[in-house]
Amino acid sequence: MAEHLELDPESISRFHYYDDTWRETTFKCDRCGWAGRLRQDAEMEILDATGSWYSCPACGKGLAWVVFRTYKELQEKAESGDPEAIKEWRTGQSVLQRRESYEREKLKGPDQLPEVDGETLDFEWDIVGEENKDGPGYITS
Repeated sequence: MAEHLELDPESISRFHYYDDTWRETTFKCDRCGWAGRLRQDAEMEILDATGSWYSCPACGKGLAWVVFRTYKELQEKAESGDPEAIKEWRTGQSVLQRRESYEREKLKGPDQLPEVDGETLDFEWDIVGEENKDGPGYITS
């Protein structure tokens, strides 16, 4: 495993997430000679919300930048029947449902907090509503 990820945006290949060529291509490191496929062999690091860097596992030299899909691209791919996009779309919908639920149910101010006796509080946490792992669940006490 490489000590660190070395990024040189000018010397690496760029791919769009739904362009399968990056998944099929065997990459060769021009520094150390390592060869392999990105998803199976290379090291990946998600640097931000725009994409992932893949690097050589032997020396750390950057090999490729894969740009993530946008919300609209994901929706279009899911609607076209792409199995990976459908799975991601469902996960994304679950996240959106949880965010909407949180915004509806969160406390809006300190006046909503209950009066309590004593100097310490003990909490017991549980998740409810998880029958469907893709659906929203709620933490209760």
